[in-house]
Amino acid sequence: MYDEQRQTRAAVGPFEPHFAARDRDRSLNHLSTIADLRAFRRTAAHAGGRIGVNLLYERRGVPGRIVTVAASTAETHTGGTAMTSVANPIPPQDFSGIVGHRFIYTYANGWQYEMYVKNATTIDYRIHSGHVGGRWVKGQEVNLVQLDDDSFKISWTEPTGTCVAVNVLPSKRRIHGVIFFPQWIRVHGERTVCYQNEHLDEMRAYRDQGPTYPIYEVPEFAYITLFEYVGTDDESVIDTGPDRLPPGWSDRTN
Repeated sequence: MYDEQRQTRAAVGPFEPHFAARDRDRSLNHLSTIADLRAFRRTAAHAGGRIGVNLLYERRGVPGRIVTVAASTAETHTGGTAMTSVANPIPPQDFSGIVGHRFIYTYANGWQYEMYVKNATTIDYRIHSGHVGGRWVKGQEVNLVQLDDDSFKISWTEPTGTCVAVNVLPSKRRIHGVIFFPQWIRVHGERTVCYQNEHLDEMRAYRDQGPTYPIYEVPEFAYITLFEYVGTDDESVIDTGPDRLPPGWSDRTN
C-alpha cells in the first residue's frame, strides 16, 4: 500500500446546450476510475464541447481510483485572447502595443513619471515629481510580459536595491505600480536624485550600506496623460534630466 498524488488535466471544446454545465457536474460525480474519465471525455468531445477537467487522485492500493474530482468549464474568449492551461500557462506575447512608446503618468499620490519602453528588455525613465523627483535613468533592464489584450507588466530591480512592478493598460490609460524602496531611500531619497548612469558605483555602495529594512512599499494607481509612439531604441527620446525640460513639458496630453 502506498500513497501517490497526481494531477491530470484534460481538455476537449465549449459546451453546447445539450451538454450543459449541470450535466457535466452530474457526470463528474459518477466518475470513479480513469476508464470512466476517458469515456466522459469521449462523450464531451462527441457533443462538440470544450471542458477543462482537473483531477486529483490518490492511489491507495486501488490503481486508477479517483478520490477527488473538480471540473471547470473553459470559456470561449473573444478578441483573440488565447486560452492558457497548467501545461501552457503563457499567453501570446505581442509587445507592439507598448514597445517603442513613451508615456507620462501621474499616480494618485501626485507623483509624476515618464517611461520610454525602448525595446522588449530595456526602458529609460524620468521622474518629474515625487519622493525622488528629478531622478532619471537610461538603459534599465526589465522583464516585460503581456498578461492579456491591452495589459502589460514591466518589472525590474535597480542598482539602488529598489524593486518596481508596473501594470500598464494603454487603451484604458490605466497603470498600477508598486515601488519597493529600501529604507535608506525612504530616509534619504535625495541621494538618488541624479542621472543614475553616472553614479552607479555610488548607488551600489548606498545599497550595500543600507539600511534595507523595513521596505517602504508604495502601491498606487496612475492615469496616463500622454501615450505616444516614438520608435524603438531612440536615445534622443529621454536624453536630459527633468529639470532641464521647458516649463510645462510633462503636462502635455493626447
